[in-house]
Amino acid sequence: MRRLRALAIGLGVVLGLAVPVAGAPGSAGGPLLACAADIGPRAVLVVDDGARVLRLCVALDATTVSGIRLVELAASQHGLSYSLGFGKQAVCQLEGVGPTGGDCFASYPDFWGYWHGNGSGGWTWASGGAATFRVGNGDVEGWVWGAGDSGSTHRAPPPTRADDVCPPAPPPEPSPSRDPEPRDDAPAGGTADDDGGDGGDGSATSTQPSASSSPATEGEPKRDREDDRARDRATASVSPRPTALPTDDAGDLRATGASVPRDGGGPAPGLLAAAALGLALGGAAWWRTRQRRAGSAP
Repeated sequence: MRRLRALAIGLGVVLGLAVPVAGAPGSAGGPLLACAADIGPRAVLVVDDGARVLRLCVALDATTVSGIRLVELAASQHGLSYSLGFGKQAVCQLEGVGPTGGDCFASYPDFWGYWHGNGSGGWTWASGGAATFRVGNGDVEGWVWGAGDSGSTHRAPPPTRADDVCPPAPPPEPSPSRDPEPRDDAPAGGTADDDGGDGGDGSATSTQPSASSSPATEGEPKRDREDDRARDRATASVSPRPTALPTDDAGDLRATGASVPRDGGGPAPGLLAAAALGLALGGAAWWRTRQRRAGSAP
């Protein structure tokens, strides 16, 4: 028995805590505001029974709903009590105010007047029924209990801005920017030049070939090619091109006055032999001429 009594007490506490939450929109007092989910289409429903004002943010279950469907959604989301009449085409009672039967005009000249808000606080008397009017995202709808069958004679709802009841959803947070990831084949600290080394001072070296340079030979380093070209230019400027020397029928060099290029700073062996031969032939010719002149003398 003690266990059953403790269980009953605990259940009563839970129900007692839940009742005020479900009945909050319908409690007595000043203007009440209630918000629905922050995402999806939403509309504002204002209920003014002359003693209190309810301002409800209602989440729509479609892109647009009828004015009657907006009342039903407010009942399911905020506990709004209501009663419909004339085949669910009109509102008879809201929050306990209005006729209890199916005749929504049983208390005429008082009835629930239907209004459309402009979202900035202004109101317009509805020219049609709530069952045919379409309510969309950001719209404001109002119901006021009072006398008068037109917008000039019936009391309008208090000024209500849509953003005050259904604050705009915050914009999505931008995704964090990602720095470009370095390539796996790129060396750290700069871009390698085309001979595989760095720029010498740690800076990146361009890989574009120079307009004056010749195409690279596959497998030949760039610096080796430049060194070879520099060495060729230096050799061409220092070493003159050798001049071919005339030879006789036997293939020996003739004695000429032409200069013979030197290689390595000393005379070539062939040049010495040619000079000696020239001197010998010249000396023999001079000796024979001298002998002839001595023989012909008296």
